[in-house]
Amino acid sequence: MGMKTEKNKAMTIRQLILPLYLPTFLLAVAHSTMTPILPLFADSFKVGYSWIGLVLAGQGLGTLLGDVPAGMILHRLGIRKTMFVGVLTWGLCTLSLFWVNQIWMVFILQIIGGFGFSFYGVARMLLISDKLPSQFRGRAVSLVGGVFRMGRVVGPFVAGLLAVNFELRSGFIFFFLMVCLAFIVLFFFMPEFILAGKNHEKGSIGSVARENKKIFLTGGSGQFILSLLRSGPRVIIPLFGVKVLGLAVDDIGAILSLTALLDMFLFIPAGWIMDNLGRKFSVVPSIALLGISLFLIPFTTSYNGLLAMALIGGFGNGISAGLIMTLGADFAPAALRGEFLGIWRLIGDGGNSASPLIVGALADLLSLQQTTIALSGFSILGVLIFAFTMPEPLKYPIWRRRSH
Repeated sequence: MGMKTEKNKAMTIRQLILPLYLPTFLLAVAHSTMTPILPLFADSFKVGYSWIGLVLAGQGLGTLLGDVPAGMILHRLGIRKTMFVGVLTWGLCTLSLFWVNQIWMVFILQIIGGFGFSFYGVARMLLISDKLPSQFRGRAVSLVGGVFRMGRVVGPFVAGLLAVNFELRSGFIFFFLMVCLAFIVLFFFMPEFILAGKNHEKGSIGSVARENKKIFLTGGSGQFILSLLRSGPRVIIPLFGVKVLGLAVDDIGAILSLTALLDMFLFIPAGWIMDNLGRKFSVVPSIALLGISLFLIPFTTSYNGLLAMALIGGFGNGISAGLIMTLGADFAPAALRGEFLGIWRLIGDGGNSASPLIVGALADLLSLQQTTIALSGFSILGVLIFAFTMPEPLKYPIWRRRSH
């Protein structure tokens, strides 16, 4: 089947509905289906918190391994083919969990699936960086975050229903069906683009890291902490709800879906804040609220209490919708975007991977409640980094535009 090749020009949000936003929604439904299921699936093997943490970190570890290679080969494969490879690998590995009966096999499949997903993630970031003008990039990317959150409303609710009416493993089949739908949409509606980077300079990953070390040390370390705090509740809420409060799987699914629903409605104000006030005005309160939510979770004693803390975290997460992708697009040098974004995603995915490992290891040594409080402490460091060390990418905030 022939595929139209698009010239190197900026795209509008409307032109990205089918190739970008619809697949994002479908993959978000698939991804969030695993949020209540995977921790409890790992726990069904009768292992300790450390093993559960490893399983939940598996996909993130896979993306760590895949981010840099994906950035290096993007200009050879192109956005479209890179997305195909990533989506299919991720989908097939997760479907395979249906037949697995050893915890180490779950861990390995999660790593391989994460390696594949990194190809899709880096390709999507390059598409955003290459095709979206900076003046409305925050709004366009926050819409990606908003669409992702719409999918997160659906996934946990469906997962809870499947687990209660069938079994935990049925979620893996539903996951694969959503991935197949996303692949079909990408196949028919994602054109192959002529990237600006086709004329990019030749440079090693090491040289890109050295030339952009200030950004990686400031904005990069900040996004590591933001990713750490965002992924923490996805590990803690299912485990705390079931093992401490004695809630059912569908209760956990409802909490996560309601949180995602609140989160979803905030992508429009998040985009406005980023494009009019500045990226820092989005991320600093976001990290603060995520830290407060985590700190208070151990003091909850009921479904309603856990839901309230989850909603505080959801609000914090929502007001920074799309921020990591926006910052990556802001800071990426035009000549070496693929390589830069590979490293940028590597740092953020490090935070996603570290969170389950930290929770698992500390929970075995301390308790789940003490671990949650310890994790919340990272929010203080994150606020300081973003507020005082990272340069603000938005050149002209709303209060300065009249003079320019």
